[in-house]
Amino acid sequence: MVTKNSTMRQTWIMLLLLLINGFAQTQHHADAIPFEPIVIVRGTISDLQWSANSESLLFDWWSPYNPEVQPNWYFVNAEEKILITLSDREVTQMQLQALDIHGEIPRLEQATPTITSGLVFFSPDGRYIAYPTPYLEVDNYTVTLVDTLTEAFVLLTDIRIDGLQTPERYNINWSDDSSAFTVRRVSGFAADDLYYVSNFSRGVLEATVEHIQSFVIDGEVVNVINEPTDLSADGNTLLFWGFSDIMSIALAEVRGGNQIQNRLLHPTDSFVRGLAFSADNLAVLFIDGVGLQQIDLETGQITILDARIHSGWISRAYFSPDGTSIAILGEWDGSTGEQAVYLIDVPSS
Repeated sequence: MVTKNSTMRQTWIMLLLLLINGFAQTQHHADAIPFEPIVIVRGTISDLQWSANSESLLFDWWSPYNPEVQPNWYFVNAEEKILITLSDREVTQMQLQALDIHGEIPRLEQATPTITSGLVFFSPDGRYIAYPTPYLEVDNYTVTLVDTLTEAFVLLTDIRIDGLQTPERYNINWSDDSSAFTVRRVSGFAADDLYYVSNFSRGVLEATVEHIQSFVIDGEVVNVINEPTDLSADGNTLLFWGFSDIMSIALAEVRGGNQIQNRLLHPTDSFVRGLAFSADNLAVLFIDGVGLQQIDLETGQITILDARIHSGWISRAYFSPDGTSIAILGEWDGSTGEQAVYLIDVPSS
């Protein structure tokens, strides 16, 4: 792994793609989207979070047209597509109560650092939780990692993010085996930051944090575009969309640092809006301008699963942990500022 800054040429490539993509999205309207949304809001929808069992998701929205209205949270039952509105406090309480469903996980002690209103991100095995917490200064936040089995915790102070209060500005993504996670910081004025946290199996105080910017693949520096990314089931490999001379979907070792395993999977000349390992980790699912596609990791064969699900009308896409569904954020009507959330089944290959 290397941390070399992007070249000016690569920066201009990204800016050009942003302009092209922005123009393309203005050409799409609600009547051109072949799916029915589960909700439409006149405002900004933040990042969506799937539950570890893929049965539900959470997202929030706020309205720039009425600044006095606080963010509204929605809880969605994925099977029945039933929406429930929640407050910040209710969202946090609901997530922590979900930990207690396992029956063996103790309640956190009061000594644990303050949980900021909103999302907490717990590991698939229910043992760990990670969440933003205030640190030292006003509007300065870090991430707290808690082992709910031992009630030990650590502040990951290498991760320092201003305004880390809403999922719109950060996202935490766990590996399936709960051995590692990434933290993505979203910036409206600069490149996003991506952190990789691991090595806490023998105690959270042993956790290490790496700031990921680029990898060497086939002798070339490939810069990481930090949204979207995904971790392999064992937490050792990062799936990402990157760029050097061309844009590509790529794999790289983040634990062990074996550059021989790093490889480019597929070039793409359009924005990638969703990216994930399949549930069995034998394939990669992604969404670009061509559509929803699948790459077989053994053969390299690419299959178009659904050409209707493409980046022309999608802002962001989130695959469920079991790989069977996609929660999609799309613009409903650019002239009114309305956004919509769609819940779509992944077609079989």
